Amino acid sequence: MILLEMIITSVLLDVQGGGLLGAEALYDLEGDDIYEAKGISQGAGILGTGLLLDKKGSDTYISITLSQGVGSLGGGLLLDKQGK
Repeated sequence: MILLEMIITSVLLDVQGGGLLGAEALYDLEGDDIYEAKGISQGAGILGTGLLLDKKGSDTYISITLSQGVGSLGGGLLLDKQGK
């Protein structure tokens, strides 16, 4: 139980639209953003649903694992609509 609490706590601090055991969404209208995370973020859905929608801007996405639209026993979506 302690390990699960540690995982959930770390995810809640760094979700960026990553859904773990639930749903999480990040919607950004504009700007040149840098998204940087360790994992289960940036539109990832792990036993849940994750969404990261960036409408406009030249953005950078950096992550180590289980991120950027991945779905594992859930659904994940990273949609970057416009920019470089």
